[in-house]
Amino acid sequence: MTKKKGQERYDWIADNIHGNVVYDMGCVKGELHSIILDKYPDKEIIGVDIERGGDKVFDLNKPFPKIWKKADTIIAGEIIEHLENPYGFLKQCYKLLNSDGRLVITTPNINSIKVLFNIHAETADHIFSWSMYWLKRVLRRIGFEIIEVKHVNMNERFIIRLLAFFVPTARRNLHIIALR
Repeated sequence: MTKKKGQERYDWIADNIHGNVVYDMGCVKGELHSIILDKYPDKEIIGVDIERGGDKVFDLNKPFPKIWKKADTIIAGEIIEHLENPYGFLKQCYKLLNSDGRLVITTPNINSIKVLFNIHAETADHIFSWSMYWLKRVLRRIGFEIIEVKHVNMNERFIIRLLAFFVPTARRNLHIIALR
């Protein structure tokens, strides 16, 4: 049975939510927000996006308001590549998290087979591109402890999956969990 596009990513993110206060940064354009709301009806899931439809309409390129409630988990699913200042955003996430809070990130991998062979160019709305090396380096510099990293293929054709089997670091997406 073929999974729906993005389902593997949604499941991984949902399975890595901890605590009661969860921010879903950049929530509006995807299905993830409704999936985690359904899975965790007793948690406070706060959707934040520049577009209307989230719980907070906010430009994630700007400093977070100091009145925001501290978070147990912050989800940054497919958002950091769109931000003008991803370092500033990640620093703000660090400050917003409780002392044992976690940051769950997914982002396209600039070192993926599809990008390297020009099968799939980055989309025009991506400002930054990330490799696992640089993402881990930035997170550690901010003060995060990295507890899980994964290179993931999602709904790829057989030949891409086969090549990625032999070169796992060239899979399409990066998944990372970091603790404050």
